[in-house]
Amino acid sequence: MNMITLLIVSLFFIWNGRAQGEHQTLNDFLLGKKSLGIATGTAIILVYWITGNTLLAAPEAVYQYGILGDIGYALMGGVGLLVFAPVAKAIKTNYKNVASIGDFFYQKYQSITLKYLLIVMTSFHLIGIIATQAIGGGKIIEYSSHLPYELSILFVFLTATLSFLFGGFQSIVRVGLIQVMVILCVALLIPPFNYLKYGAVDIYQHIKAFQPVKLDLGHGPGQYFLMGGLLSGIGAVFMDQFFWQRAHQFKKQVVAPSLSLSAVIWIFVPLSFGSLAFIVMANEMELSRTLDLIPAIVQISEGTIIRPFLLVAVWSALISTTGIALNSLTSLVMNYFYPAGKELTIKKAKGCMVILAFISFIISLLADGSMLELLLFFGVVNTSVIFPTIFSLFRTTMPVFYIYMAIILASFLGIYVYFTEGSTLAILISGLTSSVVCILGFLHGLIILKQDGNFSLKR
Repeated sequence: MNMITLLIVSLFFIWNGRAQGEHQTLNDFLLGKKSLGIATGTAIILVYWITGNTLLAAPEAVYQYGILGDIGYALMGGVGLLVFAPVAKAIKTNYKNVASIGDFFYQKYQSITLKYLLIVMTSFHLIGIIATQAIGGGKIIEYSSHLPYELSILFVFLTATLSFLFGGFQSIVRVGLIQVMVILCVALLIPPFNYLKYGAVDIYQHIKAFQPVKLDLGHGPGQYFLMGGLLSGIGAVFMDQFFWQRAHQFKKQVVAPSLSLSAVIWIFVPLSFGSLAFIVMANEMELSRTLDLIPAIVQISEGTIIRPFLLVAVWSALISTTGIALNSLTSLVMNYFYPAGKELTIKKAKGCMVILAFISFIISLLADGSMLELLLFFGVVNTSVIFPTIFSLFRTTMPVFYIYMAIILASFLGIYVYFTEGSTLAILISGLTSSVVCILGFLHGLIILKQDGNFSLKR
């Protein structure tokens, strides 16, 4: 029955994509047919940003860090959107034809090397987003149908690729609002239903008696995760091609409101789904590895009427995010890596999408780690761009050398700490290093180059 539910949802996505695929230009395929208002824009942001990670890695954060993990994960994506809202509005107002973070830095510093460094980093970020969705989807399929894990991941890519191969970005515009409403209803109903089923007081008493550290707001690792997650989420939004494209596509007056409203709504979802991990812990479900938490989350709704709705919400979030990320990655490759002078067509874009899906599939098979672990790994690199972007946006000028050093030094130092000390500390080190280098660049411009120290949005 579980697999039948997933098949029905998959066929719906593919049918919807096919229905949207007629009479499209290349721009329609990659960006959609029209500029977006606040309602549709907010729905599209939520369809992409309520990822499989939001629904499945949030419980993992709670399982590892307790209540601070839930709060930290909620802030991770929500605050990222809130911080990017004024940035997107400033870019929309003062910079023309900026559809990626690479475009922004190129317009600011006229450095083609810096532009392509950031485009390559964005590509890896998007592949990371896709890989985490595939891992979560693979575990769901493996649990639901007992297919081998490798075939389960393949099923994720087939569904996402086919649905977007037919209709492009327009595939999600039509059903975005419906999908968001389904996910929000599930997030509103499933945790209370399960807490009533297993006994909220019993769950609390069990956690308090046997794992009190999970309820401790002073827990050191949890506090590190809260701070590291906050930086990681901001960096992810800053790096992600999707948000730069949407800022370019949105009507000027709705850019900031759409992002801000999305942030407020988004925060509720990981708080809700993350709390399901407490039920798993209270029932002492044995997990041989962290990835087994995903089937455990599905298992706690076994035999209830809400089980199919949980699967529908999780699977639709996985497929839509995978498809949109593939679409963004295709747009990135077609716009920045396709040979100059060659005609860009929908047929070539679709071929590019298939190739990128295959590459992402191989990387997903090779990825070693849980959804949260991979998310934090890419968070280390993403954090390195936060302060260079903010300083570059609000400073009249800064020596470009410091931008290079902030990004490269923070990334390499953060990755080293990730493999030697831990992921959350690595993110904090990356952010600290990047900010210090940017401050040095600011002081160099102010004192040595005698530049105006006033901050300005203008180039």
